[in-house]
Amino acid sequence: MTRQHLLLLLPALFLAACGQVPSVPPVAALPGVTAPSTPVPQTLPGVFQINFQGIGTDALTSRVQALSPSSLGAQGLISAPDQFTFSPVIVQTFAVTATGIRHVRVTYRVTNNTGQTLRNPKLVAVVPQGSMTDSVFTNVRYYDGSDASAATSKLSLVQAQSADTSTGTAVTDPLANILLTDLDVSQVDTVGKGIKAMTQIGWALTTPSTSGLAAFMAPGDSTLVTFGVNVPMTSAANGGATKDPFSFSLNVTAVRDAEPLVALSSAVKQWDSTS
Repeated sequence: MTRQHLLLLLPALFLAACGQVPSVPPVAALPGVTAPSTPVPQTLPGVFQINFQGIGTDALTSRVQALSPSSLGAQGLISAPDQFTFSPVIVQTFAVTATGIRHVRVTYRVTNNTGQTLRNPKLVAVVPQGSMTDSVFTNVRYYDGSDASAATSKLSLVQAQSADTSTGTAVTDPLANILLTDLDVSQVDTVGKGIKAMTQIGWALTTPSTSGLAAFMAPGDSTLVTFGVNVPMTSAANGGATKDPFSFSLNVTAVRDAEPLVALSSAVKQWDSTS
């Protein structure tokens, strides 16, 4: 896939608290090239936590909260702000006995309330600040509420799957959001956003263009995003479901593609002696 430079969508309250945004030195115009304007930082929080509760039961639930950067050690949670609205659509789980894998998937309707048009917006998996591991999964617990950090490494991100009852297997859902890999996050500024480390894995909030052109999410637009997680099941001989994660959080942040430099054809012609 084409590697794109991504920029973190910044929180409005964070910018307001810092007073005026530092001025940017002017960019000198080159012959044939229009000086690009500085992309306006988007107004979104640092980390969203997608919480899963009741894995392996008929009472599986999910909700989204925003991680407060000021509560790094305790991972204090606050309600998700209005810049993005996450509305749960459906949460599902099924187990494939032959492989010993339980699949969990949740679909949210995400609405852009930033008031700005976002270029190729994505949700990227992150390790939150204060985490004792390097995993994008946190708050992993067993059924009795005890710490299940030892089982964190068993959890894996996958493109959402469906159960094929004719074969008794799990198959990739072609209608679910593609799990993007090898994303270029080198330009993402994570300072003060509650992010310990970025990954190169994420989900597009817009349908990628087959022509390679950018896809935009206008203010007020909504889209469906589906997250998929595989959870290996413990055999009965080794403790069964009591040794499987009962709840966990998946941590993500919102990013957008950086604006590319654009050369105006009219300006180019001024320096083209043959035109």
